Amino acid sequence: MQYGETIEQAATRGLLEQAGLVGKPKLAHIFHSLVTSEDKQVIEDFVLFTYIFENPTGEIKSCDIGDFVWVKQSELIKFTKKPIFRNKEMMEKIIEFNGTVGLSEFKGSNKYY
Repeated sequence: MQYGETIEQAATRGLLEQAGLVGKPKLAHIFHSLVTSEDKQVIEDFVLFTYIFENPTGEIKSCDIGDFVWVKQSELIKFTKKPIFRNKEMMEKIIEFNGTVGLSEFKGSNKYY
């Protein structure tokens, strides 16, 4: 995110800069992760907002984070190569998106992370 930018604006800018596409963002799911040590010290506390862009337009392009290709929403898991926060759960939530914003929380010690 850039200073002064909303989360939605950051997602929209990211889509354009990284994939060459524009579209109307829809907040799909919010993931919250609170990872603590065994003595309850916070190791990591973050929130991840996932957006879906329906009917994006533009010419899809690649960038420094990878090559982009069109895939069916139901096949997202097959195309995810780099590990990301709770990868399988996140992809399942995006695949299941029905227009209602979801929330998932993970709280636990670093031995489960």
